[in-house]
Amino acid sequence: MTLTRSSKDENPGFHWAFGLNRLSLKIIGIWPNEEDEGQAPKTVGKKLIALSVPLMVAGLILGIIVPQLYALNLVWQDFSLVIDNLTTVCIAATSTIKLFLLWNSRKLFEPILQLASDHWRRGAQPDSSHVVMLRQARRAKLFTMSGYAIMGVCFVGFMFTPFLGLSVRIVNNVTDDLASGSFLPFQTYYPFEFHETPVYEVVYASQVVTASFAGIGFSVPDNFFGALAFHACAQCQLLSRMIRELPVVTMAGDRGDEFCGRLAAFVEHHLLVIRFVNLVEKAFNMIILVQTVSLTLIICFLIFGSINSLESDDNGAAIVQIFTLSGTALNLMIHMFIYCIASELLAEYSEGIADAVYNYDWHLLPSSYSRQLVIIMIRTEFPLRFTAGKFFYLSLNAYLNIIKSSAGYISVLLAVQGG
Repeated sequence: MTLTRSSKDENPGFHWAFGLNRLSLKIIGIWPNEEDEGQAPKTVGKKLIALSVPLMVAGLILGIIVPQLYALNLVWQDFSLVIDNLTTVCIAATSTIKLFLLWNSRKLFEPILQLASDHWRRGAQPDSSHVVMLRQARRAKLFTMSGYAIMGVCFVGFMFTPFLGLSVRIVNNVTDDLASGSFLPFQTYYPFEFHETPVYEVVYASQVVTASFAGIGFSVPDNFFGALAFHACAQCQLLSRMIRELPVVTMAGDRGDEFCGRLAAFVEHHLLVIRFVNLVEKAFNMIILVQTVSLTLIICFLIFGSINSLESDDNGAAIVQIFTLSGTALNLMIHMFIYCIASELLAEYSEGIADAVYNYDWHLLPSSYSRQLVIIMIRTEFPLRFTAGKFFYLSLNAYLNIIKSSAGYISVLLAVQGG
């Protein structure tokens, strides 16, 4: 994959809007190559970076999922321990699937980013179009930075509080050696003695590394999608403005050439935006489906764990557990909110194109010109949207249904535990 190289001076808006995504995707080897003609072929290091995602997937499976399923087999008779185990297993499994799907869609990112780069290059002048794109890019960066900040705090809570004698998970006498006091961040079990130095430190470090993979798997696809979706929203706003700024042609045909030229530019831009949205939809619809299905259960498990923490006799551990588990649930809810609000705004702004056509003074045009708007009216009746695996459209209503489903499952778990 190659993406036309553009320096920050040539296309500063694109680099500002997608800078964080570019950095994170480059780290895992998914950002398209930016190569000049005659550039030297890939080195061994670059080839290894290109395999980062398969290696991360293997690390998550071998480092977290398999040891946790082994432990699940040991604690399955204890309801609280089972939920404690499933919480992190579901997060790791979801991250693994999302990373694989992101890597599998990597060839689509070159045309997507090339289109976005061209949009920013055309809107490089500090005019109203640049302001519109900048406003939407700020929204995406706000979600990205807040998501990374919350994720970082929760990561520290999960992975490093055991050093302070605290633990977010439930310490038990089945998978943990209570006598040694050496607890791992996750409820795992290995077919060897791992509580003694230096094996304990090595296993602990492996869980920290693989947990960072899980965080990457959850955050990077969501933040990248948010940046692309809000960029599409900006383009729909610009399309509406192009319609509103069409000149009115009199019966004498004055400004007819200008009208046709601007309308042709609108159609060309509209087709590119539709292609951009379709490519983003193709790349992310399965990722969104996995996120939607798993998030209902994960939020349920996290909030259930937070409620159980209120009954803990250790106030210090309870505070850490509540803040970490609730913070993780909040972070995941923000990620799902990005998907839903971006799709909702895209539908709203694309419907705004139809409104702009209907509100245009087309009735004042000669019939030969007004007929040219009919096809645009027909096409813009169907707003652009994102879907979850082609099953349903993403919207704020869908987001509320996910939250309500999680709340319903929480009440079921509490009833089962109380019974």
